[in-house]
Amino acid sequence: MSFDNMADGEVRKVDRENKKMTIKHGELKNLDMPRMTMVFPIRNATLLETFKASDKVKFVANKLDGVFFVTDIQLAK
Repeated sequence: MSFDNMADGEVRKVDRENKKMTIKHGELKNLDMPRMTMVFPIRNATLLETFKASDKVKFVANKLDGVFFVTDIQLAK
């Protein structure tokens, strides 16, 4: 994983039932995307148990098959 692609964010909502996470994020340089709040599908359901609303995070998002996914996420230090 390239730490250069990590963006700052804040978890706004964790939707375990639908396997989604809402993240207010800074610029996603690798996707040429400005800061905004987005809902991301989460493929690794374990992540949904790890994070909660208001957590400050660093994460990587990528576009796979036309859909934006979080591919790595960790608590910000």
